[in-house]
Amino acid sequence: MGWNTVAYPRTSPLFDGVPEDSAFYFVHSYRLVPQDSSAVIGETEYGVRFAAAVQRGETLFAVQFHPRSPPRSA
Repeated sequence: MGWNTVAYPRTSPLFDGVPEDSAFYFVHSYRLVPQDSSAVIGETEYGVRFAAAVQRGETLFAVQFHPRSPPRSA
């Protein structure tokens, strides 16, 4: 549980304008293992590398992380 970076193994409109290795907030301890690895558009590593975001077609997306902004430095 906490902040982790996401790498983009392939381009997707979901991450347009979001820099590679941006931090996202992960709350769950489970991970997705997609049958079709070409659907993976985001990966993160926490002990092992796993799918953090997938896409099917042009309009269906799913992410394992929560969409919130990282904390600002004081």
